[in-house]
Amino acid sequence: MRSEERGTDVAVIKTNSEDVKLLARLIRTEAEGEGEQGMLMVGNVGEPDTWYDQQNTGRYKAHCFFASSGEDCPNVY
Repeated sequence: MRSEERGTDVAVIKTNSEDVKLLARLIRTEAEGEGEQGMLMVGNVGEPDTWYDQQNTGRYKAHCFFASSGEDCPNVY
């Protein structure tokens, strides 16, 4: 996979649901250590299936995890 905005290769690592749960716990622990502001900044660890009728791609692309178009996100495209 290639990161278009930086022109560098980005590793894709195979994970399972237990790996994802562990990462979520680590992120939450870090956020709790930063107090209320940390929790507000992290928010929920998960991502919704859709956002403004855009499907979740499951991978971070350009600026988010959703399949947006130039019409949806003109500042990015």
